[in-house]
Amino acid sequence: MRFLLLLAATFLVVTGINAQQKFPAVLKGHALLADSFRVDVPADAPEFFQTAGKYTGSGKKRMDKIGGLPAVFDTNADPSTPRPVNVSLPIKGQSVQGMSGVRYLGNGMFALITDNGYGSKFNSPDAILMVHVIQYDWATGGANYIRTIFLSDPNKKLPFQIVAETTKTRYLSGADLDIESINFIGDTMWIGEEFGPYLLEFDWDGKLLNFYENAVPGIGSAKAPENYNIFPLPTNGQPGAVTFEVRRSRGFESSASTIDGKFIYALFEGPLWNATNSTYEQKDGVFFNRMIKFNVTSRNWTGEQWFYPLENAANVLGDMAMIDDTSAIVIERDDTTEGDPDFGCKAGQNNTGTYCFARPAAFKRVYKIVIGEPGTYVKKVGYIDLIDIDDPNGVAKIGKKSNGKFVMPHQNPEGVCIVDKTTIAVVNDNNYPGNAGRTLAGKPDDNEIAWLSVPEFLAAV
Repeated sequence: MRFLLLLAATFLVVTGINAQQKFPAVLKGHALLADSFRVDVPADAPEFFQTAGKYTGSGKKRMDKIGGLPAVFDTNADPSTPRPVNVSLPIKGQSVQGMSGVRYLGNGMFALITDNGYGSKFNSPDAILMVHVIQYDWATGGANYIRTIFLSDPNKKLPFQIVAETTKTRYLSGADLDIESINFIGDTMWIGEEFGPYLLEFDWDGKLLNFYENAVPGIGSAKAPENYNIFPLPTNGQPGAVTFEVRRSRGFESSASTIDGKFIYALFEGPLWNATNSTYEQKDGVFFNRMIKFNVTSRNWTGEQWFYPLENAANVLGDMAMIDDTSAIVIERDDTTEGDPDFGCKAGQNNTGTYCFARPAAFKRVYKIVIGEPGTYVKKVGYIDLIDIDDPNGVAKIGKKSNGKFVMPHQNPEGVCIVDKTTIAVVNDNNYPGNAGRTLAGKPDDNEIAWLSVPEFLAAV
């Protein structure tokens, strides 16, 4: 009852929480890791993982020949006329791609998490799950690859069958988990996941230590369709017999540990489904995402929650990082647009003959939020616009503009972290090889990192 009263009281002030200010962002550094960068899997990994992308063709039929599948198409530039991307699958090795979460390790080094592989449980069984350590050279715009941590479950902490179930090392794949956000507390890595959604604890060698299902006040364990309690469906399943609250790929895209490492905030990427009203959660036309809190010391959910109001119903949330005990930064973006707005299609123009972006990047922001009392909406203090970044010194290594501006035109700016008191870093998930928003040449997006000076933004109240 207390939760319901708090939620009702919160709704009364929903219209007063969106007063925001746009803050400037200056490009301080820019670097790229090539889309073609690959790593070999460990010697003790099954041969199955030596190649990746074998199940991405029509009907998900396996293709063993390297490059044997037709060229990939990017459907975001123009859905009616998909633009070919110069990559064919499968590939040898594993692609260091799809940077879905990032954390700064110091000395120019970042830990970056690769998501589940090729976008779904069905097409990613041969994509091994990885965390990479990369040091960027801001002067040259290059990336110095340090190491990859391959995730595994040798002690059988997961309560369900995995692809490498019968092997000793039990490396994890994109058909087992969809890892999206990462935090470091002491000598452990905490990863937010989407298939459950689950919260996962690993050691620095990538071995799974603990597995936690979510617990949402008023709901219990909110489940996605890939949750092990739902997938695969029972053979006698009837239409309507299975219900779930989390839309596919809308789990813990965002998570952030507190500065003292005692708690983790886990933020759903999208609103939960309200079966009673047959709609995603909203009030007075404002759709909201729930955020719940995990106690690292006691290893359980605290029973507290907050609500993040979306600017648009179709928006989704990317990564999250704490600034201090009560404030954080969060990526909020649309989920369909990509490409430099300067190269958007004009009236009557399309991708036939002359390439252009039919729906160029539109809503790609990083918000600063303040977390108040449990049961309330977070306060959105202000934002920076990732398609309106100042670059007065011409720092950009690609996409440099003559007007002193820089744009992150990707469909998915999906990782953000705090570097210091005035600086943040933002990375893109290139959905390898399906996104080509940086150029019109049909080339897959690289994994980019933008080092942004945002002192006024981080200090705003």
